Parts: sequence; structure tokens; C-alpha cells
Amino acid sequence: MARNPAQAAANAVNEAATSAEDALAGSERARLEGQIADLRNDLARIAQTLADFGVAQGAAVGEVVKEEADKLRAKGEAAASKLAEQGRAAKAQAEQGLADLEDEIRAHPLKSAGIAALAGLFLGLLLGRR
Repeated sequence: MARNPAQAAANAVNEAATSAEDALAGSERARLEGQIADLRNDLARIAQTLADFGVAQGAAVGEVVKEEADKLRAKGEAAASKLAEQGRAAKAQAEQGLADLEDEIRAHPLKSAGIAALAGLFLGLLLGRR
């Protein structure tokens, strides 16, 4: 079976040429053989042009895919960097909140102990009712 339309056309021309050779003789035969040879050459050039076009298209598609992959990778790296920065900012904020709480506890120890005792009593009541 033919691999492509150009090859199928070349095969059809070859079959027609063989049939024509059997039917014709003399100078008419020589003229037709020349035309058939020209057709074969033309078909070979067409087949080569189609093959070259396919290779060029494949290369172009490969380049587009590579460019898009590079864009996606850059977006992913930017998102990861932004997420890491947000994580660092959240950690710094939590550390600052903890430091502020420790300062408040040191400044008002009795108030802090009373709040902790009430929170413990409240949790005990909630969990004890189960």
C-alpha cells in the first residue's frame, strides 16, 4: 500500500505506463515514454517538496511547543517564588504576633493568668457536657 498520495499517484502513472507500452509502438511510443519520464520526475519533485514541507512544519510545531513550555515554566517559577515570599511574610507575622503576646503576658501577668483560667474553665464545661 502507498505511504502517501504522491507515491500512490506515482504508482498509478507507472501502471498506466506499463499498459501503454504494451499497446503502442514506434515513434509514438518513444514520445509517450519521454512524457512518462517527465511525469515521473515531476512526481518525484512533488513528493520531495511534500516531504520537505512536512519536516519544516514538524520543526515549527516543535519550536512553538518549546516556547509554550518555557512560558509555562517561567509562570510556575514566578508563582513558586511568590508563594515562598508569602510564606516568609506569614511566618514573620506569626513570629511578631507571638512576640507581642509574650510582651503582653509579661506586662500583665495576673490578667493573663485570669484569662487562661477562664479559658480552661470554659473548655472544661464544653467538653464535660458530651
